[in-house]
Amino acid sequence: MTLLAIVVTILYHESHRLVNIQTVFFTTKITIGKNFNMEKEFITWLTAEMQLHGWNNSELARRANLVPSTVSMVLSGQNRPGLDFCVSIAQAFQEPPEKILRQAGLLPPLPGPEEDIRFRDVLEILKRLTSEERDAVLEYVMWRFQRQEAKRQPD
Repeated sequence: MTLLAIVVTILYHESHRLVNIQTVFFTTKITIGKNFNMEKEFITWLTAEMQLHGWNNSELARRANLVPSTVSMVLSGQNRPGLDFCVSIAQAFQEPPEKILRQAGLLPPLPGPEEDIRFRDVLEILKRLTSEERDAVLEYVMWRFQRQEAKRQPD
């Protein structure tokens, strides 16, 4: 996170004459690329989770033992979610803290096939299958996995 101090000089004019000069200092957070996207994604995810549970900001704050303004500031992007915030949110949603910390970008993503387009294709196909068909696919995948594991084990 980078903080940038910006000096703005406000000029007040009265009939084209300079009447008052006032200098205002403020800071703004500059985030670059992935961090900015992670924050936006976290806000989107958190908002969706709240809607799924039927909670508003105050209800989430109550269940997470947080001050309502803390939740509002994270949801508005004014504050980044920190460790304590994420752990409290995890308790409210009854989720592992690691899941929320990864969602907030405070832990690196788990290595896995998420980036593999084939994995997404398989998921899309599975969504279209009936429950019985998905069970059959799972049975086949488990059989293949066990077969691979047996090949890796020394005799």
